Amino acid sequence: ARDHGGGAGTNTSGLLAGGRIQPNVSDLVGSWNGTSWTETTEINTARKAAKMIGVSNTAALIVAGATPTDSALVEQWNGSSWTSAGTVNTARGNLAGAGSNTAAIAFGGNPSPAYTEIYDGSSWSETGDLNTAKQLLSGAGTTTSALAFGGIVSGKTPQAYDAIETLLRRISSIDFFKDIQEQTNTNE
Repeated sequence: ARDHGGGAGTNTSGLLAGGRIQPNVSDLVGSWNGTSWTETTEINTARKAAKMIGVSNTAALIVAGATPTDSALVEQWNGSSWTSAGTVNTARGNLAGAGSNTAAIAFGGNPSPAYTEIYDGSSWSETGDLNTAKQLLSGAGTTTSALAFGGIVSGKTPQAYDAIETLLRRISSIDFFKDIQEQTNTNE
């Protein structure tokens, strides 16, 4: 089983790249077509804890990550091959981001920097930092309207993360559809 991989795309066109297959980092890439996964061309540099940014399984970036040490490497996927897309200014893993393979934003990461960088299709430049430095966070949106949410704030103990993970597991075990069905049957 693989963990710490990066994902991008939609529920009908996505990619999963890199990650960790204990004890090593991985260069494997899977392409999702809405029905099944297909292994495709490996990323050039194996890594885990990277951020994937992109809108489909034919256009994406894999940004930074750990190789196993923190990396600044960025690769771009065109649907058939991976090419270098320069480097972010700050090497890190467990970062977040948003956008597309030609206009991306990357922020946060390990060791909990507040750094934010924008990609214009050819190079990365630093822009306004996050208000709060975080790692293991999530992101959504575009380069002009992005949202950073969740994550671990620098200096917080891992126990806080464990508590959130436990809560999410408990929430995910609730059968919401059953509850909705029961409400529907009651209202009929």
